[in-house]
Amino acid sequence: MKYIEELREGERIGEVYLCKHKQTATTKAGKPYDSLILQDKTGTLDAKIWDVGSSGIEEFDKLDYIYVVGDVTSFQGALQLNVKRVKKMSETDVNPSDYLPVSEYNIEEMYQKLLAYIAQMKHREQIDAAENEELRSFPTDKMCDVGDTQIYNGISYRIDAVEVRDNLRNLDQHGYQDEVSEKLKKGIGVDEKLNLQSYERETITFGNGYDQPLTYVEKTEHVTPKLVLVTMTIQNISYEDEEDMLPVANPLTYIKKTADHTEFDWREFERGERNLYYRENMPIWISDSEGGSWYYCKKMKKGDCATIQFGYLVDEDLLDEMVMELNFGDGLQDGAWNFIELF
Repeated sequence: MKYIEELREGERIGEVYLCKHKQTATTKAGKPYDSLILQDKTGTLDAKIWDVGSSGIEEFDKLDYIYVVGDVTSFQGALQLNVKRVKKMSETDVNPSDYLPVSEYNIEEMYQKLLAYIAQMKHREQIDAAENEELRSFPTDKMCDVGDTQIYNGISYRIDAVEVRDNLRNLDQHGYQDEVSEKLKKGIGVDEKLNLQSYERETITFGNGYDQPLTYVEKTEHVTPKLVLVTMTIQNISYEDEEDMLPVANPLTYIKKTADHTEFDWREFERGERNLYYRENMPIWISDSEGGSWYYCKKMKKGDCATIQFGYLVDEDLLDEMVMELNFGDGLQDGAWNFIELF
């Protein structure tokens, strides 16, 4: 077999090629002709059948294997075959591998590179899985109980008591965020006696965006919220005054316990108009912080002590999963991330 890459202008050939493309057209004089692209594993060749009605031209279609006789010419700098005869061949008479493009690179070397790439990707997946597992894992060694003390930079933080209520009665109205206060005035989530009302909570699941939506509701549950009232004592036990405002509005974190480990619970919920009450798991109410802002306690001189209460809304079925996060810094890397188990 003479491959296409071996053809030279002026030759007459008789070879079998794959007809990759076939199109009927007409010349300027109105005479029909067939324009072909022939292919073997070394490349492609433009071909023309100018006398389509000739007895030497058998019927064939695109993607047929054809035996062609013709003269190799040149047109606009590229080789072209002027076809004189065509005979359709049976697929059993050819070796398909002679007509499929092949790589110029060594197959074995490419295969080894592919195996190395697959191994690299699997290793990356293992690393990602380990990192994801680390992010999911809850650091139980940093857990303490109610009554224990956490100390950071000479400031002690102690949770004295945790109380669970069914209502928001007897809370100083000035302790609410403005937005929370406005919703409560409209009766959202409470009745006329400030009893907390049950509601429909949707669990949101994240899909892949292809055969699943990016987000969708996995399930809807009827749940009852509770007010968790946390009493904390903060004291400057250092030998100097604290010049910075102290962060005291600590968020809640939710965990899931299994037989062999504990991990963070990253579920997302949709609560409609009540979303504000649960936003970022921050408290909806804070008692008088002696002149401090909503999220911070005042600057404390050495020996100063303040007792503050925080009110969180927590769905009843999540009470056993709730812990309080004391994040002294900017996160796991830049601060001490401690947790207090409230129940």
